[in-house]
Amino acid sequence: MLEKIGAKFIYVLDLKNFEGRTTDNLLQVEDIAIGSAARSVAAYLCKHQFVSAGHAFQIKQERFVRRPREMTIFIDDHSDEPSQISMKGQVCKIANIHFV
Repeated sequence: MLEKIGAKFIYVLDLKNFEGRTTDNLLQVEDIAIGSAARSVAAYLCKHQFVSAGHAFQIKQERFVRRPREMTIFIDDHSDEPSQISMKGQVCKIANIHFV
């Protein structure tokens, strides 16, 4: 179904536990700690009143790739729409890349 619209990855969220996973269409490659996806999910959660703006909450990711992480999300409550979203969490360096 995703291939029809040109999507390469899907983000799935467990609404009960606020835990997300990102994988490719064939369920063979799982990506880790997707901040851009977490921000979009945070906006969705706020818009549909699963969370309240002005209060921090966590989104969990990476448990299934044996690197569990939590990202703390804060949505500014000075706007009618969830537009100012800040996020913090653990990161680790996994490679040095030099473009020539």
